[in-house]
Amino acid sequence: MAKHEYNRIAYRAIKIGGNIVKVIFSIDMFVRPGRRKTIPEYVAARRETKSVKAIPRIVWQTNYSNRVTMPVYANFLFNRWLTPEFEYRYHTDEACEAFIEKHFPGRYSDAFKRLQIGPAKADFWRILVLLHSGGIYLDIDSNFAARPEDVIALDEDAVFIAMDNGEVTNYCLAAKPGHPALRLMADRISQNIEEGTIVSVYDMTGPTVVDAVVKELGLPIRNYREICTQGQFTNKRAQYADKKDGAWWIAQAKSSIVKKQTNSV
Repeated sequence: MAKHEYNRIAYRAIKIGGNIVKVIFSIDMFVRPGRRKTIPEYVAARRETKSVKAIPRIVWQTNYSNRVTMPVYANFLFNRWLTPEFEYRYHTDEACEAFIEKHFPGRYSDAFKRLQIGPAKADFWRILVLLHSGGIYLDIDSNFAARPEDVIALDEDAVFIAMDNGEVTNYCLAAKPGHPALRLMADRISQNIEEGTIVSVYDMTGPTVVDAVVKELGLPIRNYREICTQGQFTNKRAQYADKKDGAWWIAQAKSSIVKKQTNSV
């Protein structure tokens, strides 16, 4: 089994290095505000492995565009450096919808199509892509705090991380395909969308759902410092440089999360 602890020296080194990179590229963004790099849709693993993990060696990410600022791209490169055994898959908004339509026609697809805020769609997609294919999902502004190959054991079938306040987050999730917790999360999110009464993305599709399910099922929870953290290489300004109202709390203030149902005759 992997040890459920974190290397404090390595964690601090990554944090310091990431923040130095963030400052450097923030200056670069000021000097060259239009500079962008392209995140590829697929990158093969660089190193073959003989062992089979319960959680497939796939890293999944999505964002409103794969044309990103240098801080976000540096974050991507760092994550790839730490995951040579893993393949990488990036989905655009359109690819997310196509994936769900193909693999989850019916209730989940119908619910997904009612969402009209990007971050809410990303919340739902990450659950469904892991439910179908398994692997590790992490937000585009998140970075691994250690090598997943070293800290996720061969027999672990799911990894959920919590912040210092004990709340389970959804910016990094890992699970085997078909994990029952993911199915329950997908059902809860679908129900929230169908009822359409919740006014916060955070509560309708986000961490609130994940936290509730993980704790109801009594699943193991690990400290985020062992696996993944946020904002060390980049920030929301760099992430949403080309979509100023992209952050969930801004988007939900301008638009309802869910499209109203139209009554058909």
